[in-house]
Amino acid sequence: MRSYILQLRARDETLLPASNGYLLFSLLCSLVRGSNLDAVFHPSAQDGEKALSVGMARPEGQNAFAAEDLRFKRGALARARVSFIRDEDGTRFEALLRPREGTAVRLGTAFFALDRLLCPGEDEMALSLSPAQLVPSLPPGSSGLRFVSPAGFKRDGAQFSLPLPELIFGSLLRRWRLLLEPDGWPGFEEALPCITLQSYRAESRAVRLRQDRIVRGFCGEAEFSLPGGSEYGNSALAALTGLAFFTGVGYKTAQGMGEAWPFWRS
Repeated sequence: MRSYILQLRARDETLLPASNGYLLFSLLCSLVRGSNLDAVFHPSAQDGEKALSVGMARPEGQNAFAAEDLRFKRGALARARVSFIRDEDGTRFEALLRPREGTAVRLGTAFFALDRLLCPGEDEMALSLSPAQLVPSLPPGSSGLRFVSPAGFKRDGAQFSLPLPELIFGSLLRRWRLLLEPDGWPGFEEALPCITLQSYRAESRAVRLRQDRIVRGFCGEAEFSLPGGSEYGNSALAALTGLAFFTGVGYKTAQGMGEAWPFWRS
């Protein structure tokens, strides 16, 4: 699994919508069009879920979702995280974008240049990890997620914008099995109803997608535990929490939603 920081430089003073993930996804699709990454951004129905996640672009130094449009001065930097589950997809992305640094691009009506692609090891948020590295040697007492872009879920046609443990870890378990190991964490689905929301601070946020479609999600921080859980169960909880860094949480994770930073406490 590989995570990158895409750095853009504003060509003029400009405004960028805070909900810009769909614009960034469209830009990336145009940059990889015709390459072997096309199928990663547009998987077939048989392949199912996208094996990548795309965060929201935000000003350098800003680590939270903004309620208002983002203002950039000429030359100011915008940064967004792009993560790939398969290492080979990440290295192809790197090989494709690094030679294009300096290329003029557009996010909606905002004009930028591709300033730099920060690769694993070049930024604290640009990482390269294997699934085995997500499994702790000693399970923590609790696992938590900081949601830096709105996360939401859809089940039976209804939208949910609360940090409900069964929805969060059910989706992460499904992604682990779909994208990493088909038989990963056997039996953990039985523990999902037992995961406790130990503490949380969350705010409901609206996210605007293309064609003025609006969906809701939540931002904030949530901490989870598995009371009375076995070492195996707590290891699974910690590993799935770490997976969220690369896959995001909930729906629309390729369009900026569900970007999450994990943390653990003993």
